[in-house]
Amino acid sequence: MCTNLQPQSWLAWPGCCHTFRTMMSHSTDPCLVQCTTPQLTKEDYAWPTLSPKLVGFAKEVSQGRGFQLFKGFPVQHYKGDRLGLVLAYWGVALHIGR
Repeated sequence: MCTNLQPQSWLAWPGCCHTFRTMMSHSTDPCLVQCTTPQLTKEDYAWPTLSPKLVGFAKEVSQGRGFQLFKGFPVQHYKGDRLGLVLAYWGVALHIGR
């Protein structure tokens, strides 16, 4: 039976939480803020058949069970097009998020 129930004893090695963490801030690199400002909106992703489903997913997440499994995303279509894949995921997130 485990007798040591202190959270600090659950770490893999002493100080492990600090060895791989890097804190970023606006003062670290102002470009981070400029580069991550989204310029795309939900209107940029006109998906007549998918958009209503994503609205339903968003409702399930916010008012229902709190999560929704989204399967069948056509990642094979974006093979070799990493930016295209990221932008497609971004579009999904725009429809599900606020």
